Amino acid sequence: MHRPASETTYTVLLSFLTKADLVHDIGVMYHSAVISPEMMFLTNEIIDMVKVLKRGIEFNDETLALDLIERLGPGANYLMEKHTLKHYKRFWTPKIFDRSVSKDKGEKTCSELLKQQTIETLKKSTGQNFA
Repeated sequence: MHRPASETTYTVLLSFLTKADLVHDIGVMYHSAVISPEMMFLTNEIIDMVKVLKRGIEFNDETLALDLIERLGPGANYLMEKHTLKHYKRFWTPKIFDRSVSKDKGEKTCSELLKQQTIETLKKSTGQNFA
């Protein structure tokens, strides 16, 4: 059985909060020395999420853009503004975790995305087919 994602999240978060230099046992399954490549990719996604949390939210005149909000007003289209273009890339999007409320037919689940990413990476790095 894989180490639960909740325990992995807790371990990674505590490592970041305590400023640890190393998070060990990434991808290790309970009570064994067996490594799960899928768990390694899942943990990497969790590490990316924690990095976003650790980065925090920057509040200043530039990021709040109160002058822009006052100029355009509520209900305006902010997508065409230079300010939006400058700042939108700071938004992190997951590669594996799916936040959609509903799925269209044929869309992959988180488990399927995790398996796909693991197989593709192993195939690239080893040249072997793992399907």
